[in-house]
Amino acid sequence: MTGPTISNGPEPVDARRAVALVKFTAPTRFDPAGINSVFEELSEDGRTGQTLLAMCAVLHGYQPHLGTDAGLQALQNVIENHRLRELGEQ
Repeated sequence: MTGPTISNGPEPVDARRAVALVKFTAPTRFDPAGINSVFEELSEDGRTGQTLLAMCAVLHGYQPHLGTDAGLQALQNVIENHRLRELGEQ
């Protein structure tokens, strides 16, 4: 099986990249060069999946309420909204 699993999940390098992407995509200081530098690293070592899992860990670390019933429902609402937009229904 390729891709992230419990045995080859996020490592410190993935967390660093995840946090860097959050920093580089800040609406007030959007940094395409910084984003591209992370993307280049990801394409070189194929750890995109692990970095995505690290991004989730970062989000839950800074926003612990996301794991509550209310937070999970809010996430589900966002998922549904984007699904409807994908289908052109909103």
